[in-house]
Amino acid sequence: MSKYYIIALLVMSSASFGDAVVWNYDLTYLPDGWSADSYWNFSSFGANLSLYASGPYEYVTGNLYTDCIMIPDNCDSIILYVEQDLEVWWWGEGFARVRVRYRNNDMVWHYLWSGGPIETDPLVLSVPPYSGQGLCFWFFGSASGGSLNNEGGGSVSWRLWDLTLTFYGENLELEATTWASIKRCF
Repeated sequence: MSKYYIIALLVMSSASFGDAVVWNYDLTYLPDGWSADSYWNFSSFGANLSLYASGPYEYVTGNLYTDCIMIPDNCDSIILYVEQDLEVWWWGEGFARVRVRYRNNDMVWHYLWSGGPIETDPLVLSVPPYSGQGLCFWFFGSASGGSLNNEGGGSVSWRLWDLTLTFYGENLELEATTWASIKRCF
């Protein structure tokens, strides 16, 4: 019986041999190659998005874009993990929301997650592993007010920290990213 246990343990350990954590950010600062608009700020508490809209036809958005990373061959799954604290509220004719999207070489932003009104559980998001393609993420929030005749408003308070992106698979070979490979993502 112990022989089978040892064999099973060896098989399981060899399956995870190639797993690779490619991003591990506490988000206390904007990582190199990423971009964020002025509604995002970075502090010792992580990345914070605060949006509020209540005026007629008022609409505000906050965008955080990650750098592009190449998905290696033999990658069979990808997990994006992010700790979060989220509050999304709206009233009357207003609206508010947050979303996470991803894109590969096809230039189309694909929906990955939408949350609210209150979320404190970490995001654990599975992304399709398109080997040999670039991968980027977009963290988006928006809030809108009502109209002249129908009052309303929306607010977003979203804090993100401890972001980890992990590629899973056997014999993963992470390639050094070059400007040419990054341009190929776009």
